[in-house]
Amino acid sequence: GEIFCAFLLAGSAMQLELTDDERQRYHEKLKDLLFEFDDFCEAHGIEYMLSFGTLLGAVRHHGFIPWDDDIDLMLTRPNFEKLCALQSELPAHLKIDQGERIIKFRDDRYHFVRGQDMTQWKPIFLDLFVLRETGPEAEKLLHLKQWIDSRHRYPAWHPYKLLLSLLKYPCRPIRNYLRNKADHAAHFTRLRYESKYYQDNSFPIDEMLPVTRALDFCGRKMPGPRVPDVYLKVEYGNDYMTPLPPEDRRFRVQYIDF
Repeated sequence: GEIFCAFLLAGSAMQLELTDDERQRYHEKLKDLLFEFDDFCEAHGIEYMLSFGTLLGAVRHHGFIPWDDDIDLMLTRPNFEKLCALQSELPAHLKIDQGERIIKFRDDRYHFVRGQDMTQWKPIFLDLFVLRETGPEAEKLLHLKQWIDSRHRYPAWHPYKLLLSLLKYPCRPIRNYLRNKADHAAHFTRLRYESKYYQDNSFPIDEMLPVTRALDFCGRKMPGPRVPDVYLKVEYGNDYMTPLPPEDRRFRVQYIDF
């Protein structure tokens, strides 16, 4: 018995990715969770938008990017607070989890594993990114971040990459200054992420709002920025309609229990 169990464990450890059928089931459960979230928000007057790869998938594929393994949403701080205030109205299997570095809206009925550690089962979830209003200086902050990040376009030995890598940390006080100045501006013209991992990315309010329900995602019209092109160019560059080459595509989920 022990030998047979060891054989099964060894065989499962060799799995490198989900089968096509498993990937379809995984996407289907994520879609169901998204639509359940959408129904709840519609019923309670909560505005949100598709974001990151989910927005790109809606624009480019009218659904999931085939190799994407999560769903990303964004909403303003007042709408997020309204969602949190209504937690008691959610079905028992749905939870808002603020314990990790990114806020999760999770479904405790279905679980998955990323990587080979079979002890790390997690419930499927939607990532929620909260947006705050900020001032015009945030545009300078964005351009500074984009300039520093442009080092990734160069090979490791390139002098320009080395220069930008050296400037990355000395520029932090400038970025902190610009962020603080923008957040205390006399008038707000942009929206930026509250999450510290994305906090220097911002977008013009008048290109983001009002939210429009015009995106086709898996057969349902879903909400997005008023001008998705502006958001997608910030996040993915001007050529966002060109898919990644196959060698750069990463689907990280390796096991599911449904």
